[in-house]
Amino acid sequence: MLGPQGPLNLRAEDGVCLEEIPVEGEPRSAEASTARVWFKNGQATDMELEQQVVIHGEDVEATGHRARFSAVAGVTMLHGDPGGLERAAVSSPRGASPATKSR
Repeated sequence: MLGPQGPLNLRAEDGVCLEEIPVEGEPRSAEASTARVWFKNGQATDMELEQQVVIHGEDVEATGHRARFSAVAGVTMLHGDPGGLERAAVSSPRGASPATKSR
């Protein structure tokens, strides 16, 4: 969707792969069935991945039904499927942490 100031939001379906190569630190990647990105003044501010989400980065793998990234806040929220059995889980060489089903 485009507005007078540029893109407002974008929706991608049928499989999405993202790769980020930061100036410092390890590359990160994510994949999911669908993605949605919100923009403000032409800059991406938030992104949401849905269905079969897998996130890789800095020796961590996270899986879940939905993930929300906030560039402004610098946080990632990982959710399980509130209507199904798919849980969110985070694993690394330091251990694993399966999350409870989100409500």
